[in-house]
Amino acid sequence: IRNSLKFVSYKDRKEIAKDLKSVYQADTEDLAIQNLEYFNEKWGKRYPHIYDLWKRNWDELATFFKYPKELRKLIYTTNPIESLNSIIKIKTEFKGSFPSKEAAFKVLFTSTQEENGKTVGLETGRKFILNL
Repeated sequence: IRNSLKFVSYKDRKEIAKDLKSVYQADTEDLAIQNLEYFNEKWGKRYPHIYDLWKRNWDELATFFKYPKELRKLIYTTNPIESLNSIIKIKTEFKGSFPSKEAAFKVLFTSTQEENGKTVGLETGRKFILNL
């Protein structure tokens, strides 16, 4: 998306990003191709390089649709992963060492169960990552 929007007028960015979102968030690869063709009809004359970029790299992008929808969301947005890494870093940053592997795993596990020092349910993204 960032690469596609690099040379797009600022006033068109939101709408183009929304139309591209319909491509990578499509339920199936066929629907994604249809959405990409619609994108080309709508924006192809003004921004042909975007369609060409996506079409040229479609084989790599299509791999994305082989994964379940929940996992695809984690691929195109790294926020849940970054959130989990941040929590783990906070919990382990000032520990010099752990007496055993089990102690380290216990700290990592309990840190995923807490948010701001309070035990809460895991958000969907983190829960999915931990169940992989």
